[in-house]
Amino acid sequence: MTVLKLIFCLPTSLGIHSGSGGAGGQNVNKVESGVRLRYQYKDPYTGEEEEILIENTETRDQPKNRENAMRQLRSILYDKELQHPYGRTGEGGSR
Repeated sequence: MTVLKLIFCLPTSLGIHSGSGGAGGQNVNKVESGVRLRYQYKDPYTGEEEEILIENTETRDQPKNRENAMRQLRSILYDKELQHPYGRTGEGGSR
């Protein structure tokens, strides 16, 4: 039996900050496209809270950086779910 768990994050605990450059100098024509994603994670099993911070500057395309940061966040949340002893399916349950 395969159990599918949906991993999602609540928008109220998600903050996205896009870089905005200042004026002047040789950097006048450069665009800061980095994205900083901040997520307040609360463990549903223990109630412990922690902040997850992801910075992504892989490309010069800000929407792609935002998409990559969200993908990384989903991956982190999925890993946390898999590593948690109470979150695993098929272990310790009765039939």
